[in-house]
Amino acid sequence: MEARSIAVVDDAALTNLEKLTAAIEQAWAMGNDAAVRANLQRQASHYYQARTRGISKGAPTATDPGLVEGLIDALHANGFPNVAVGSAPGQASGWAENRSVAALADLLGYRFVTPEGRDYEIVDLSEQLDFERFPAGTSLEHAGLSRAWGDADFRIVFAKSKSDEADGGALGLVSLFGVLPLADKRLHYRTARSAGEVIADLLDTAPVHFAIIDATTSTHGSGGQRLPMPIETGTVIASASIVLADQSQPLRWLSTLSASNCSPTSSNDNPIPERYSVRGSLQTYPGWSRVSSRIKWTNHYRASNPGFET
Repeated sequence: MEARSIAVVDDAALTNLEKLTAAIEQAWAMGNDAAVRANLQRQASHYYQARTRGISKGAPTATDPGLVEGLIDALHANGFPNVAVGSAPGQASGWAENRSVAALADLLGYRFVTPEGRDYEIVDLSEQLDFERFPAGTSLEHAGLSRAWGDADFRIVFAKSKSDEADGGALGLVSLFGVLPLADKRLHYRTARSAGEVIADLLDTAPVHFAIIDATTSTHGSGGQRLPMPIETGTVIASASIVLADQSQPLRWLSTLSASNCSPTSSNDNPIPERYSVRGSLQTYPGWSRVSSRIKWTNHYRASNPGFET
């Protein structure tokens, strides 16, 4: 299956939920995504992952829970009722109270029931681990992967559009660290291992079938995720390829995907197509401030020297 299309919806006349619906419909309709549609139609079990970075409702670095619940309602309406939201604990869970996956979801505004009255489950992806999932010789061999994520029939990643002081931007590929079980993501998956190899191994073992980026509000500037600076960008992006979904944002940021340490170094199921189509605008966001090259270099140096980590 080759996914060669990106939908970028930023029509100011639409609500955010309408932008989400339009982006999904356009991504299904374009390019060579017929195989993806057929896969979705025949599967009985679905799984959905949202990156839940932030500590309070409205956090600019977290995917909008209202859009997540809107997606769940849309899946139900189209005959796919088995939907869950999942993430694994982050680094803050080791030193702060009320940072479990369920507690954090509650703080961020997840209500465990959609506006249409559909209940959904919040799943901790650090539980029910399969330590034999990754092949021998890969960077994640014996690292463990949640059976809920690995056994899902259909995996959707719904990322937030945000700058990152190390990678320039943190989008769908970076959000995949939230699937992995160990809380200290930077230590275990970005310092002890190559981030690109980790992402490639994860995609090859448990491919992402669809990717959405919530860019209704983004964060920009050199503060990255440590000191997020929100900016209204009014956009929703969708693609059957998580790599292509990520590709759209750096083009709008006057940056490049290849600058990210999290780009897959190799992936059998998720290569970057040589040619692909884009429906929508890739013009730079008005007022956008990208991460400075000096800040990115400093963070790369710190990451390669663990003694400097704070």
